[in-house]
Amino acid sequence: MARNQLARSHIIVGIPLALFLNGLAGISLDFSRALYLEGYGTFIFCCCYWVLWEEYSNFPEVHERKSPMVDTLLLVASAEGLINVVRAGADLTKVFWGLDLFLGSAVLWQFYTMMTNNYFDTDIGGWISWIRPANPLSLFRTPVERLHRDEYRYWLLGDGAQVATITAVLLLYPSFLRTRTAFNIIVIGGSLGQVYNVWRYVVVRQRCKMSSPIV
Repeated sequence: MARNQLARSHIIVGIPLALFLNGLAGISLDFSRALYLEGYGTFIFCCCYWVLWEEYSNFPEVHERKSPMVDTLLLVASAEGLINVVRAGADLTKVFWGLDLFLGSAVLWQFYTMMTNNYFDTDIGGWISWIRPANPLSLFRTPVERLHRDEYRYWLLGDGAQVATITAVLLLYPSFLRTRTAFNIIVIGGSLGQVYNVWRYVVVRQRCKMSSPIV
């Protein structure tokens, strides 16, 4: 049964990988601002895909309750968003729409996963338990039985805030997308943010692996 679940998980996470690689095949590399955005989109995908693969491999019981079709569709939509980023050239408006699709789909995936695992239940800390994961030190102080759930809360709040911000900029302040500041925020800020998220997940995975059973 565990082997079948693992095989199902690998298929689910393998489909968005195949789509993204296919999307990269049609990209022409020119040494301009577009090249930085292509590299950025690819880097973001690699970071997120590594976390996704580790998540499904190390916490299969968290994902076995979900519908494989719904799970796959949400991940495909997220991958499609990053495909649009790397194909947008130097058009920051298209890049932002691609990021909006990527992050919005990720938020729905997180929400769906949390719903099926009762991760929205509050604990003794009440609503402060939603704020605690934002503190990096919580990765080392939080009891391991809450650590994995708290990481989902961190993802949901962080990605949700980004979706709200990007959508607001697209609808209310589109001229900002033509500035150098917008470009720097996307490439530098986004890349550093993903490095931080990967580091967080490494800590979560290691602490959970050291504990039995994995939660």
